Amino acid sequence: MTLLIAFCDYTGNCIKDVVSAPRPQTPPVRRITATKDEEDNAMEYGFPSSHTLNTVCLSGYLLHYILDYSESNDLYIRVAGIILACLVVGLIGFGRIYLGMHSLIDIIGGLALGLGILAIWLSVSEYIDNFVVSGQNVVSFWAALCFLLLFAYPTPEVPTPSFEYHTAFNGVSLGIVSAAFLFLV
Repeated sequence: MTLLIAFCDYTGNCIKDVVSAPRPQTPPVRRITATKDEEDNAMEYGFPSSHTLNTVCLSGYLLHYILDYSESNDLYIRVAGIILACLVVGLIGFGRIYLGMHSLIDIIGGLALGLGILAIWLSVSEYIDNFVVSGQNVVSFWAALCFLLLFAYPTPEVPTPSFEYHTAFNGVSLGIVSAAFLFLV
């Protein structure tokens, strides 16, 4: 799941920095920026909404995992899970608009991108899991991939903290893959 979120973070922030669509003007809403991190987040571009993108992928993958590995095939549980996931995504999107951090287009973009990434991830996640636990050049491949992604990251018009976030997630994913290799093989 962490690798999925790292992929979402990288993809979403790359698109943000390529498109460079500014966040909406906030009056009469006053953005809540009590800490330095919140001020840095307000410097990021708006499209697509990373919160919506990550929530779609996280809740969708979690729902998929629970429904696939639970013993219940009850239709009501499946429908309730889908409704709950949609409610969470909707509330996150509404909250981002309410706080003045995104426009409706940003939310729709994050939703569409999240659904696309989730669909792709669900079709390849089994292969990725098998590769990570196989132990065949996993760490060297992942280290090379991490460095490649660092250098392939687009340069935005105005510097934003997106690259720093991506670098942190990149390090986390490399750590997870390395630990899986060391402890599972």
